[in-house]
Amino acid sequence: EIMLQKVNKTIRYNEGIMKKYLLANEGLTKLNDILRIHENDENLDVKYLSTLSRQVQAVQSCIYSVDHAIQKLFVTATYAGNKEKSKHAMFSFDECLPGSCAVTSEIQMYQNVTDDFYTFSSGLGNSYAPHLICVPGKYQNNCIVVIEIATLYALDQVEMEFVLKAADMLAFSKISKKSNTTVEDIFYKYQEGL
Repeated sequence: EIMLQKVNKTIRYNEGIMKKYLLANEGLTKLNDILRIHENDENLDVKYLSTLSRQVQAVQSCIYSVDHAIQKLFVTATYAGNKEKSKHAMFSFDECLPGSCAVTSEIQMYQNVTDDFYTFSSGLGNSYAPHLICVPGKYQNNCIVVIEIATLYALDQVEMEFVLKAADMLAFSKISKKSNTTVEDIFYKYQEGL
C-alpha cells in the first residue's frame, strides 16, 4: 500500500509538471500568435480573451483597458458575457473590483463569491461562479489592462502564473502598438513639413 501511495504521488507530480509545461509553452504560444497575427485587428482583445478563457476553463471573463489619467476602466472584450451591454461600458476605479486591481496593480482574488454577485446563463439554466480573480497586466509597474476571470473552481498556482504572464503580454502589446502609432504620427508630421 505504501508503494501504491508513492506511485500515485509521482503520477500527480508528473501531471502537475505536464500541466505547467502545456500552459507555459502551448498556451502562451497560442496567445503570442494571436498578438502577432491579429495586432491590427479590432477584435484582438476578443480573440485573446477567448483563447485565454478556454485555457483556464473560465465561465465568464472580461478585459478592461486602464486610463489612469481619468481613473476609468473601459471594457474592451468579454467572454460568455453580454457583449452588447458591455460593448462601450466604462467604470470608475472606485465602483468595481477590477478598479481596485488597477489602483493597486496587484492580483485580487475572491473565493466563495455569492450567487447574487456573478451569475451566468446557459441552455441548462442559471448558475454562478464562486471564484473571481482580477489580474493586472503591467508594463514598467504601471497597470495597462485588467483581466477579470470567473471560474467554478479556484485557479491553481500554475494557472495563476499563466494568467499573470498572459496579462503582462497583452499590456506590453498595447504599449508597443501605442508607441508604434506615435512614431508613425511623428514621421508623417515630419514628412509634411518637408
